[in-house]
Amino acid sequence: MIGAKVTAGTAAARLRQAGELLSDEKALREDMREAAEPLADRMKENIEGIRGRKGSFHTGLTADDVTIADQPTTLGLVKLKIGLTSGKEGRAFIGRFLEYGTSRMPAYSWCRPANDAEGGAHLGSRLVAIARRRIASVLRRVA
Repeated sequence: MIGAKVTAGTAAARLRQAGELLSDEKALREDMREAAEPLADRMKENIEGIRGRKGSFHTGLTADDVTIADQPTTLGLVKLKIGLTSGKEGRAFIGRFLEYGTSRMPAYSWCRPANDAEGGAHLGSRLVAIARRRIASVLRRVA
């Protein structure tokens, strides 16, 4: 018989090592960023499309304003925000008016169409595929 003898202690150690590798916060954040890239890219395309419309106006928004930013959490979870930057230099204030319109301006949706095309189930399935790939690589490393 060709094979390897695995004791309960060895198996437990390997499982513990695999668990530590899979729970690495930095790697999880990178995986989530990879899954979120198509959604951010679609948002960028939509914003550039608004700027290129005939008769459009200059809002100051560019594709560079769309970011994937880390969100702090208290539970140690990995959370990302995909969209316009906020804060002193941020453009989220303008983006809200473009997305929903005002009493004097129609809505030029850029976020919702991107989310419909690339978010939700699409984002979830990309994240599952990335997680499967990561689990397979960790299991190969531990074995």
